[in-house]
Amino acid sequence: MRNFYMYSILACCLFMFFGCSSSSRSAECRIHGIVPDKSKEGIKVFLVPVDGVQDAAHVDSTVIKDGKFEFTKDSTGMEVIRLDYHYRDNVQELLVVTEPGDVNVTIGPNSTTAGTPQNDSLQAWKDQIIRRNVAYNKLRYQNDRHPSDSATNKLKAMQKDYLSFNKAFRSRQPAGVFKDFLKRITGEKQ
Repeated sequence: MRNFYMYSILACCLFMFFGCSSSSRSAECRIHGIVPDKSKEGIKVFLVPVDGVQDAAHVDSTVIKDGKFEFTKDSTGMEVIRLDYHYRDNVQELLVVTEPGDVNVTIGPNSTTAGTPQNDSLQAWKDQIIRRNVAYNKLRYQNDRHPSDSATNKLKAMQKDYLSFNKAFRSRQPAGVFKDFLKRITGEKQ
């Protein structure tokens, strides 16, 4: 009978230990990064909060090893992944939402993020913004070289379309860090 109680207590302790560790793991954001450029091997990569203090206590860093890096966060926020400033040429900084789950990122000339709902939405939004910016800059360059009222009017319409796109995209997002970010860039109150 005594052994039964001992085994019962041991079983309860093990259940609590494994139950707690798996639930805390599921609340973590695990960022798995790839850097295809072999010349970036051994370089520091940083995870920096978009808002708030950006000091040593709030910025996380790691080193690229075998073309990979990882971060783990236990809080949700909008952050930026960037390389050491000496090595940022031809490398796009990457916005990322540190929400619970596995986030897969690639850092390079066109950095990408995926794996969790807000990061998937963030990447879709970013892809649209890049396409719009390329078209806008091409037209602006042409208008700077050969000004015309038609091109100026198109540029103004594109600026309005940009704001409308951001508001419409934001309205389709569930409550969260990414939606709050979209509110800020469109000038709306939180």
